[in-house]
Amino acid sequence: MQRAIGSGRHRIRIGAIPSAMAMTAVVVARYNEQHGEEVEIMLTDMPNDGLLHALHSGQLDFCVGIEVPGAVSLETVGLFEDELVLVTARSHVLAPLQEVRWDQLAGQEIVVFTKGSIWEFASSALRQHGLNPSSLYQMVHSESLYGVVRAGIAVGVMPSLYTTFLNDDDLHVAPLRQPTCKRKIALMRRNEISRNHHVDDCFLALKQDLKQVDQWF
Repeated sequence: MQRAIGSGRHRIRIGAIPSAMAMTAVVVARYNEQHGEEVEIMLTDMPNDGLLHALHSGQLDFCVGIEVPGAVSLETVGLFEDELVLVTARSHVLAPLQEVRWDQLAGQEIVVFTKGSIWEFASSALRQHGLNPSSLYQMVHSESLYGVVRAGIAVGVMPSLYTTFLNDDDLHVAPLRQPTCKRKIALMRRNEISRNHHVDDCFLALKQDLKQVDQWF
């Protein structure tokens, strides 16, 4: 509070799931260029459950996370759908394919993130197709997962958001099809009658930019 008062800027607290942080940060940077003298944005990442808790408890003004259907306590703005993709080493037999069917993963060692909503999302999709996540390779962080895949000892299944800024000649990314498995990403804030106009302005600006962000990359 002393820092905000001393700078004369209003603090806005924004959260995002880790996979959406890169694009959220890009949008925040654009907003800062125009409004940095008026507002100070605090940006933090956490799992979706943590975001929702922080939102309801007033620790965050709004967040970018996984849409919660029927959440009447939240104002929710759908942004885009995030689908599961396959990440392989360039030398892998599936790497030449532009799309991969789930049945083509039979017999593969499949590594997924082992915590949070992504684990639930990816492991559920695997089970629906008679597949199991690897019991040999347990990964929590994206760079660890990429390392295992790059070594050629497993293939990776993850949301496409994690590969938005992936620029690695040793890795190949392909959408998983038949069927496509998606989750909805949304901008969310508490349903309240009265809000600070700085928060409102920022929310509306990020809403517009985030809806177009997939066209920037």
